[in-house]
Amino acid sequence: INIDCELHYIDITDNAWKKNIKERNSKILNNEDKSNYYLDEGLVDKLLSKWEEPTQKEVDVWYEVDR
Repeated sequence: INIDCELHYIDITDNAWKKNIKERNSKILNNEDKSNYYLDEGLVDKLLSKWEEPTQKEVDVWYEVDR
């Protein structure tokens, strides 16, 4: 049906990603965030086991983040 799309990817360091998860979980535990769910180590490991990072040729916009 001719719908244009654009894929954006955020390339983030492992340390920054782990820091984001820690902050997210802290907000959830402190009832500051009620729209997300807690990511325990088991769930993180499961998600990482299925993750395959795209190549830059596979995405339209590539962001690099290092906090």
